Amino acid sequence: MHFDSMGKLPLGDHKMTLQQIRQSILVHGTGRYPFNSQWRMYLVDQLEILVRHLWEAKIEEIYVDGSFVTNKPEPGDIDGYYVADAREIASGSIYDRLNQIAKSDVWDIRKREPDEEGIIKPLMWHKHRVELYPHTDDPPQFPESTFSHNFFVKRELELEKVL
Repeated sequence: MHFDSMGKLPLGDHKMTLQQIRQSILVHGTGRYPFNSQWRMYLVDQLEILVRHLWEAKIEEIYVDGSFVTNKPEPGDIDGYYVADAREIASGSIYDRLNQIAKSDVWDIRKREPDEEGIIKPLMWHKHRVELYPHTDDPPQFPESTFSHNFFVKRELELEKVL
């Protein structure tokens, strides 16, 4: 794995486990750029909490994207998405199911609060500095806003579950 000349991963899916991420240039950098490895490791630890909720809910197609998968020295958070059933997304039952596992309402992305700069962020971000949104490859005919987070480019990590 390497960063291209623009400081990004090459286009495509890069399958990795959480442990592989912890040992990779995404946490430790390449030595060419200053990297806050301690902060990046903290973000991966927070991501793992949420990924374990998804795995418990039998959701295994999970992607990480955004500035975390670049050579930005200190990304503000981890962005990503998970693939879920379109009906569960539209009805909101996916959030209820995940909140039961989490024993909090951290998964309900409809609940938002402003951050210190006044930018509205989901509760998940406030607690974990991670934003994971549901995505479906087969959206039914629902309002456009239901699937407003289907904007990730193909430069992402697909998390692999290791037992």
